[in-house]
Amino acid sequence: MKEELAQNNQKMWRMVEDEQVLRSAIAHDLRTPLTVLKGYQEMMMEFIPEEKLDREALLDMLKESMGQVERLERFLDRMRAFSALEREPISCMDTTAAEIAEQIEKTGEMLAAASGKQFEIFAGGEGEKLTLDRDLILEVAENLITNALRYAASKVSVVVCREADRLVLEVKDDGTGFTISEEEAKQAFTSANPRDDLKHFGLGMYISEAFCKKHGGHLEVENQRDGACVRAYFRFVHG
Repeated sequence: MKEELAQNNQKMWRMVEDEQVLRSAIAHDLRTPLTVLKGYQEMMMEFIPEEKLDREALLDMLKESMGQVERLERFLDRMRAFSALEREPISCMDTTAAEIAEQIEKTGEMLAAASGKQFEIFAGGEGEKLTLDRDLILEVAENLITNALRYAASKVSVVVCREADRLVLEVKDDGTGFTISEEEAKQAFTSANPRDDLKHFGLGMYISEAFCKKHGGHLEVENQRDGACVRAYFRFVHG
């Protein structure tokens, strides 16, 4: 009984620590766009009354400010989706790798077009019925593709396929890869300290790992010769 109590206490404190780390990461992600917005506001308040800003410079500031507002909106949408999916139990349905890939393709092409980069996707086991939470998987896919496009030189590639009793979502980019060692990549998302994962990979990847775990899976990252690769695993639900 004492051993069980000690394990429960350890688990509780780990959950508290994880929540504190997540709150810290959220605050960090909010601070950057707010700092930029504040800087532009201060400059406009100082220079507009003295007419030291020409029309072109003012429009550039307003455009950049709007970009930061849109960044905040995207962040809040992502956190809203994360909160909703965290509260709800997984809701599975029969689907196929091809159907999931088709949905991912629509999002991926839109995101790639906005970033001026190429996007391609491949699906395996197209006709086989799989029982999965499609919305949760699509949320992970969007996070991983967004992250990959940010660092890709020109292209992001996605593969959706079955591996034993799991669905595998692989996202690759042709960028410079993760700025970590091979050993650190192997240990990512498996240590007891989530601070390192947030530092190396950011909030979007951290959230994606949480969703994978919710679906009985996990997240893996690695550097390849021509860029970075992330694999998300989701275990099938039976019965």
